[in-house]
Order: sequence, then structure tokens, then C-alpha cells
Amino acid sequence: MGKGFSFNVAFQKWLKSNTGKSLEEAITCWKYKKQLQGHNRYERTDLIAIE
Repeated sequence: MGKGFSFNVAFQKWLKSNTGKSLEEAITCWKYKKQLQGHNRYERTDLIAIE
């Protein structure tokens, strides 16, 4: 899954709020968010990484 990846509370909340998305899609969004500057809280707009 990658260095620094963990099933933390924020990631679990993302999974819960994006029912139907795969683990692979979730990881893609996580990697996208990780490369951005600023906070690392997941947002609906992060779904752009899997569109």
C-alpha cells in the first residue's frame, strides 16, 4: 500500500462516506491528497483523483 499508509480514523471516515468505492480507489485518493500542500483531511473534492 505504500510507506506511511495506515488505516487511521480519517481514512476510515473516507471509506464510510464513500460506500461503494474500492480499496484501490481509496488508496489512489490518499496518494493524491498526500502530494498536495496543506491539510491532509479527506474531502469530497479528492474524488477527482479517481475520475
